[in-house]
Amino acid sequence: MTPDEIFRLVVVLLSGAGTGVIIKAFMERRKLKLETEKLGVDAAAVLSTASLSLLQPMQDRIKEMNLELAEANLELTKLKRQVRSLTEELQLYRERENHE
Repeated sequence: MTPDEIFRLVVVLLSGAGTGVIIKAFMERRKLKLETEKLGVDAAAVLSTASLSLLQPMQDRIKEMNLELAEANLELTKLKRQVRSLTEELQLYRERENHE
């Protein structure tokens, strides 16, 4: 750029039109930044809502599974007692058979 072109550019920038363009560019930049931040907040809210909607059914299923596990443990305890009792009966039966 020649010194004359630089001077013209400075005059335009310092004139009302140039200042208006600079202010407008600054405001647009700020507006874009705020809109971007808002989009980030909106996206976080959507993700939070989606996570919460998935969380409740999972918690309900965990409760169901814990109940099923407790029932299975009770049944297992019952069956262990039965096996122990039947093993003792079989042992007594074999002992009687051996003594006869």
